[in-house]
Amino acid sequence: MKKVNGLLGCLTIIFLLSGCGNIGIASNTTISETGTGVFSFRVAYNNIIFDNLNGSLLKDNLNATANDRIKKYSHNQKFLEEYKINFNSLDDLNKKLAKNENGFKVNVIKKKGLFKDTYTYEMRFLKTFGISEIKSSFLGISDTNPVRSISPYSDTDINKFISNVKYTNVVSLPGRIISTNAVGDTGSNLVWTYYLNKINTETSMTATYIIEKNSSAIVAAAVITILFTLIFIYSLRYKRRKR
Repeated sequence: MKKVNGLLGCLTIIFLLSGCGNIGIASNTTISETGTGVFSFRVAYNNIIFDNLNGSLLKDNLNATANDRIKKYSHNQKFLEEYKINFNSLDDLNKKLAKNENGFKVNVIKKKGLFKDTYTYEMRFLKTFGISEIKSSFLGISDTNPVRSISPYSDTDINKFISNVKYTNVVSLPGRIISTNAVGDTGSNLVWTYYLNKINTETSMTATYIIEKNSSAIVAAAVITILFTLIFIYSLRYKRRKR
């Protein structure tokens, strides 16, 4: 069986090997006021899936630093794979999480204001995790030593599998949240929860937050605005006098 990259292909393998939906998927994003932070993506599964795995579920980035490489943990026959992406600015976040093989993107858009800056966070899926997608992904998995055929499994079996795979997204944002479609709020974290059969390309997790500027920044901005206004008025008057 050749190495399959991507969350959808890995889920198909799990389904074929174990017929068991005992797997959990989660992501976590933390962003500071300066735009630095960390994004993590992890998959947890039981020993039945572990015993049938040929390597890892997640693709490791061999060019990444040690802190950004996949880490594996095990406890009481439960297994966890996790990778983290550190970013030093919002532009860096948008670049690193614009597209990936697991089928989602994350971005934060900043809109500058005089007294406050407004930020819009969004995580959107680029793939649909449905019955037809599970079936079609199997076509890219078979090799000279293929796993079991997917044909014995009915649509009901496949839907039961993906409806038991839970995905949770937890996000910690700075400033004040003014709007979100999160299903939960722990006070410091926003939480979105889905089962895979409910995820499609229209699935979007969003939040808008604002960061108030301190008084010195506001005063400086006001002074600069006044200066530019005075310069503009003076230049207009100067041009009129020359005519």
